[in-house]
Amino acid sequence: MNEVAGRLRTITMKVYLKVLACAATVAGLVWLATAQQAWADPPAAQTRVAKPAPEFELKDVYGKDVKLSDFDGKALIVFFWATWDKPSQKQIPDLIQLQRQYGKQGFSVIGISLDSQGADTVKAYVETNHVNFPVLMANADVVRGFGGLEALPTLFVIEPHHNVITSHVGLTEKGVLESELKAIFAQVPMK
Repeated sequence: MNEVAGRLRTITMKVYLKVLACAATVAGLVWLATAQQAWADPPAAQTRVAKPAPEFELKDVYGKDVKLSDFDGKALIVFFWATWDKPSQKQIPDLIQLQRQYGKQGFSVIGISLDSQGADTVKAYVETNHVNFPVLMANADVVRGFGGLEALPTLFVIEPHHNVITSHVGLTEKGVLESELKAIFAQVPMK
């Protein structure tokens, strides 16, 4: 009887190990397929048809009041960011180029900083990095008005009548933003 029980335990252990190995293989394959899909496809823009951008009035890094209505008739990219956020830092050179390239065509980037260190820290960063677009200091109302933020950076592409067309969470390729701006320029007469 002991010999039969010993064989049964050995067989049970072998079956258990085979099932465990199969489960681990399946889990690994599922993870690999998911990871490959995530690496292959950048995050898609969320389309928001004709959702009005929230009106706001914020201080820029120099203490001047700036309102959304100051940009009437302009296509915009509203860029929520922070000086300490690495993806935000990587996004800024592309936004500087877009501002330089399309600024005279009725376009502006508006940076909205979520830095808790205050305007002096952000102003130093802006000046050191030659940021060529207005940078404002965020408050809870503007973040809430845009529907909250999942991560930094978050960008909202807004047409000249101040409707949000798309939003992007995370680092976004310049070509994606540029194609969205060109689509706006083709559809809406610019100032």
